[in-house]
Amino acid sequence: FAHPGSPHELGLRAAELLKAARRQVAELLGVEPEEVFFTNGATEANAAVFLGAASSAPEGRRHIVTTAVEHPSVLEPLARLERRGFRVTYVAPDRSGTLRARDVLAALTPETFLVSVMYVNHETGSIHPIEEIGAGLRERPNVRFHVDAVQAAAVLPLPIRAARIDY
Repeated sequence: FAHPGSPHELGLRAAELLKAARRQVAELLGVEPEEVFFTNGATEANAAVFLGAASSAPEGRRHIVTTAVEHPSVLEPLARLERRGFRVTYVAPDRSGTLRARDVLAALTPETFLVSVMYVNHETGSIHPIEEIGAGLRERPNVRFHVDAVQAAAVLPLPIRAARIDY
C-alpha cells in the first residue's frame, strides 16, 4: 500500500526512502545512483542480467564465458540460454580453486559478448582476479563483464570502475 509510485503520503515517503537507499548504495559501490537497480535478491539479479544481455546480444555473437564454479543462480540461466542456441564456455579454476585471469581471457572468441565471473566463491572462499580480468577486457569494449559479488559485498572493496564491471 506504500508503493513508491503511489501519489499518496505513504507512497511519497516510500519513494523518498528508496531514493535515499539508491544514493547510499551508489556511494558504497562508487557508481551513479541511476546505475543502481534493486531486485528481490541475487538469483533474480543474475537471471535478469543474463536474459537481458542475451536478448540484446549483437547479431552473430552468441558466446558467453563463465566459470565451472559459479553459483546455481548463474549456471541455471546459462543452461537455459544454451538450450536456446547460445554457446557457453566454462573455465575451470586451478588446483587451489582460484581462476587465472589468463584462462578466462583465453576463452574469448570473436563471438563472445559476455563474461561472468564470481568475485568470491561461496563454498571455498577463493577470491577471483576480477580486476585483472577487467583489465584484459578493456581491449574488448564490446564484451560485457558480469560479476556476482554477493559473497564479497560486506567484506571486500568492490572495484566496479577499476575492474570495468558492467553488471
